[in-house]
Amino acid sequence: MRSDAVVNLNCVVRYKGLSISRVTKCGTTSISNALLSVAGDFASLNLCNPSEAPEGTISFIRDPYARTLSAWADKLKTPDDTIGQKNLIALGFPVGDFAGFVRLLPKLHAFNVHTIPQAQFYRPDFTIYRLGQIGEVWEALMEQYDWLPKLSHDRKTGLNVEDFYTDELRKIVRDIYAGDFYIRDKI
Repeated sequence: MRSDAVVNLNCVVRYKGLSISRVTKCGTTSISNALLSVAGDFASLNLCNPSEAPEGTISFIRDPYARTLSAWADKLKTPDDTIGQKNLIALGFPVGDFAGFVRLLPKLHAFNVHTIPQAQFYRPDFTIYRLGQIGEVWEALMEQYDWLPKLSHDRKTGLNVEDFYTDELRKIVRDIYAGDFYIRDKI
């Protein structure tokens, strides 16, 4: 189990006046793909850490239970040969075992961008929306930024949160992501 992992939080995109903090498992791939279709490459997107982001940066937050299940389903539900899975396995996370994944989160969540709290991607002056609002928020952004392409965000795990969580697992996730629940609940 690695304890020397460093998580790169250069997640804020600043491009042509728009600033978005891309939180993993909260539409990041969709947002990145849309922006790359106009910018061409990540170097053009002017990535920075949330602490360096301009005031008014926008972002999205996802229900922590759903985000945790999505991270597991995307990276560890079934064996594959992806770098994301290899990185999580190197940290000690098991493949195919959701309960085992959640039980290891208290020790290992801080070492992977898919499992660190969403609150680390934000600042108090960011404008944060629930992930379920991504379509309507993006449409409004397209009106403000005429260069912004349409967003394709229809990725679903197809998994029901209720089918995976016991009271024990809910408590673990609630304790680790207390700040995320706080932000989500005040929106």
